[in-house]
Amino acid sequence: MSKFLTPKGLLKWVFIDGEGKEDLSGNFKYQASLALKNNSPELKQMEKTINSFWEDNRPKGKTMKSNGLKEEFEFGDEGEKIPTGYTLVNCWTNTTFKDGKQNIIKVFDSEAIEVDLKSKNKKIGNGSLGFISGKMGIYNRAEGAGVSLYLNGIQITNLIEYVPTIILSKEEKDGWTGDDLCKSGSEVDLTVYNDSKDINY
Repeated sequence: MSKFLTPKGLLKWVFIDGEGKEDLSGNFKYQASLALKNNSPELKQMEKTINSFWEDNRPKGKTMKSNGLKEEFEFGDEGEKIPTGYTLVNCWTNTTFKDGKQNIIKVFDSEAIEVDLKSKNKKIGNGSLGFISGKMGIYNRAEGAGVSLYLNGIQITNLIEYVPTIILSKEEKDGWTGDDLCKSGSEVDLTVYNDSKDINY
């Protein structure tokens, strides 16, 4: 294994506490992704780091199937894939060690001071700016070989706090008018404020 530190980028899909996030095999993992602009010097630097590790540790006779990098897409109205112009650096790790001990993903602020987001009831939202540190490892299976990026820690330089999405019932319930909330005659302010700003780097 070899340590790595990503360039600064946009943090996305960060699940680093509790049970983590279920993967396609039904296993729960801690994971975090970092978006880098396509063809940027930062992405080329990350690609060079991974490719160099692969060349130094390549299993004999194998070509690289995957390396933890994947172009990011959004889905259009008709389900078509639309490139976002970014590539994701996808990192993950197990939620527990082999001895059953809980794995802890450390988080640091812009001054490299460790912070406990869980005790503050805060989570890292998409669009936060920062770095991911971890280790690169070679996987070698019958279906192919490549590089896995294992998550160790995250440094945040600009936090956008995660706000849970309100999940509405699949069936609309009739009979509620909302009048009981306005019996005093006062109006309810339903304005939603979004003070997040675009991040350019």
